[in-house]
Amino acid sequence: MPPLRAAPSAGPAAHRWTLTPLNALFFVLSFGADGVLGATISVLLAEFMPVASAVTGAALLLAFQRLVIIVLALISGPVTDRLGAHRLLLPCSLVVAAGLATIASGHIFAGTIIVIFSRALLATAGPVLAAETSTDRIAALASFATWSDVGLAAGAFFGIVGVVEVGYTASYALLAIMSAAAALWYQQSTKPA
Repeated sequence: MPPLRAAPSAGPAAHRWTLTPLNALFFVLSFGADGVLGATISVLLAEFMPVASAVTGAALLLAFQRLVIIVLALISGPVTDRLGAHRLLLPCSLVVAAGLATIASGHIFAGTIIVIFSRALLATAGPVLAAETSTDRIAALASFATWSDVGLAAGAFFGIVGVVEVGYTASYALLAIMSAAAALWYQQSTKPA
């Protein structure tokens, strides 16, 4: 196996908080697709069905999300190797944005399924791209994981507290715009000068 580090790093957390376009993209994706959606799905469903059914439906969708991640992990690795992580990132990110926009338009189940599948494909591509960004792969992966986890936590907080104040339609529309903008910014930043 190739060495994980080309040279000693300045410290374990020296570059963890470096905001790169990739880290920003996955912060936004984790914020919306994982944090806000996970925290609000039962409330969104409760607008269309009884509360008990909404809670059960949300639990089933979140369990389905984990199942999809497990199943797609078996094929997303070879697909990422064959097509390349860079080629998967923009389309999958834009499909996440489309799923969030679908939720904003009131199609909760369809939008959630779209987000679940596209986000599951990104679960493999993201760490591969993070490892390719630096000769210090461990630091790059730690930075990527930190930004993704912070996005998830911040999204869950916003989903519980902020969405009630802003409204679900406006929040999910804004999340869709932010996801598409972050994906396009990453794409633009990786183009050679």
